[in-house]
Amino acid sequence: MDFCQDSRERTRTDSEFEWKWLEQSKKQGLVATARSILAKVVKPPASGDTSLVTQEWVNKNVVSLWESRNLLADDLSKLLFDSVLVLRCSSYGQYYFPRIDFENFVTIESEVPFQSDDLPTDYLGLPLRVFKLKLEHAHEIPSLTILSTRVQIDLFNSYRQYCVQRNSIDVTPAAGDVVLDCGACIGEISSLFAGLVGVRGQVHLFDPVPLHARYCELQASMNPAIAKILKINILAVGENTHQAEGVQKDATSISPANVSADSFPTTSLDDYVSANNLDQVDFIKMDIEGAEMAAIAGAQNTIRNLKPRLAISSYHKPADLWEIPHRIKELNGDYQLFFGHHSPINWESVHYAV
Repeated sequence: MDFCQDSRERTRTDSEFEWKWLEQSKKQGLVATARSILAKVVKPPASGDTSLVTQEWVNKNVVSLWESRNLLADDLSKLLFDSVLVLRCSSYGQYYFPRIDFENFVTIESEVPFQSDDLPTDYLGLPLRVFKLKLEHAHEIPSLTILSTRVQIDLFNSYRQYCVQRNSIDVTPAAGDVVLDCGACIGEISSLFAGLVGVRGQVHLFDPVPLHARYCELQASMNPAIAKILKINILAVGENTHQAEGVQKDATSISPANVSADSFPTTSLDDYVSANNLDQVDFIKMDIEGAEMAAIAGAQNTIRNLKPRLAISSYHKPADLWEIPHRIKELNGDYQLFFGHHSPINWESVHYAV
C-alpha cells in the first residue's frame, strides 16, 4: 500500500476499461447518480472518512479483515482479497489489478445503436447498444439479443462476474437452475442467466425502479426463447416484506444508486420463495447497492434449507468485506467461500458461496 500510494498516479490508456469516459465523469459528472457513485470510487478519501477504505481504516480493522480472509477456501481468493485492499487504498492509476485471463463467455456477432423514443438511450453516459451474442456455454439457447453497453459486455468477458469457473469451482447458473437475480437493473445479466438455465429453468428478477423493469421487459420481448423464463418483479429485496411509503417514484435515467427500501414495495426472499412455492433455488445473485446484509437476513431460511450458490456484492460498504462472509457461514456452515473482483477499479467485488 505504501509503495502504491507513494508512486506517481498514471493516466491509464490500456484496454481494461473505458478510461476516457471515467475521467470525463470525474470532471463533469453525467447525472446525479453517476456523481454519487463515482464520488465513492475515484475521489481521494477525506481524513477520518470511515465510509471509504483507507490504510488507516485497514489498520483499524485488521483483525476482522484477517478473519474474513481466512474464511476463503483458496489461495487465489486470498490474493484477490489482498489486491482489492491495495487497489482501494490507492487508485487504479497507481495499482494495476491482477486480472485472471478467461476465454470469452460470449461472442459478439453484431451490434447496433439502441434507438428509442420512450426510453433513455444511455447508461450513465455510455451509449446503449443492441448486441447479438452467442453464449459459448449454453446449448438450449445459444444466441441472445441483449441491450447493454460495450463496456459491460467487455467486462463480463474479461472478468467473468457471477460466472466464475476456476480450479474446482463453478458458480455459473446451469441448465434447469432456478435463479434469483436481486438488483437486475436493465436485465442484461438476467437475460444471460436465462440463456444459461434454458427452458427448464427460471430467472426471477428483482428491481424496484419501474424504468428498469421496462428495460427488462424489452429484453424479454427481444428474446422470445427466454421470455417465459424471466419473472420480472418490480420489488426491492430486504429483510422484511412491506409496501412502499407514499407515492412510488420512477426514474428518468438508469439509476443503480442506493435508494431507500421504504420508497419501494419490498419483499424478503424467504417470503417470496414461500409465496411462489419454490422448492428449488439454485443460485442467488445480489448487487443491491449496500442492502445486501438486510437481504441476506431476509433469505436466511432459503440459505439454510436450500443452500443455493451465492454471488453477493461486497463493495458498497467497507464492512461488507467481513460482515457478508461471516453471515453466510453462520447461516450455513457447509458453504465454501471464494472471492472475486471483476473490474480494474473499485467496483464489483463479490463473495461467492458454493
